[in-house]
Amino acid sequence: MRPSLKLVVTGGVARSESYELVGPIAEASLAGLNLDIVFVGADGVSLEAGLTTHHEVEAHTNRALIERARSVVVVTDSSKIGLVAFARICEVGAVGELITDRAADPGILAGLTEAA
Repeated sequence: MRPSLKLVVTGGVARSESYELVGPIAEASLAGLNLDIVFVGADGVSLEAGLTTHHEVEAHTNRALIERARSVVVVTDSSKIGLVAFARICEVGAVGELITDRAADPGILAGLTEAA
């Protein structure tokens, strides 16, 4: 670990599909924290629906992370750009930066950039 970084593990329920820690225990531990930067994955990123995921509890926990952060970075591959999954995480305007690969549709990326 780098001395300038602090790794905080929230607790919560580990999802077997992704090993993410989610749920009320994770969210309660976030309530008293101020985060500089949060990296969030998404199963869908669209102008209309914002950031979305397949799992509603994950969406709620990710939303709690985003609400506590000064800067939000979304990391997702191009196959998810323009898609809408089941549960909404947040609107596009809450995102400061999107990291994806070169195959992402330039038209959709332009619309997302304008909305942010």
